[in-house]
Amino acid sequence: MAHPQTPSEMSLPGVRSVFETNVFGLIQTTTAFIPLLRKAKPGYGNIVQNSMESASGTYQSSSTRFLAPFAAYCMSKAAINMYSIALAKELKQDRIKVNCLCPGFTTTKLNGYAPGGKTPAEGAKLLIEWSLLGPEDGEKTGKYWSADGEVPW
Repeated sequence: MAHPQTPSEMSLPGVRSVFETNVFGLIQTTTAFIPLLRKAKPGYGNIVQNSMESASGTYQSSSTRFLAPFAAYCMSKAAINMYSIALAKELKQDRIKVNCLCPGFTTTKLNGYAPGGKTPAEGAKLLIEWSLLGPEDGEKTGKYWSADGEVPW
């Protein structure tokens, strides 16, 4: 996660750095794999984007969930959500599913091994489950899910 900067203190180089990794890198990687996904058996192509609940406009408007010191990071995750919605609509005709998932707080090196989170294996469970969707799950596209269920955009 980016170093803390409130919305009124954000530097453009800092915001660009976060977007370079979280948004532009993700778009570049995703678009590189789309030709391969189009060659998959119909209904088996899945794109899973790792998001977070704080990227939800609904959750951010709640004072109990607001992460002001990490505004650039949250903005980048919200951009991923919007990209995923657009991509899901475009790729639905190819039977490729695109979803945003929030595995929940997971204790990793990224957050300095902060206590109280899931293990990486527990955090990966939701991502793996949605990565393995098949043709029978055709309507599960353009969704935003956490371990607790659907997240409002």
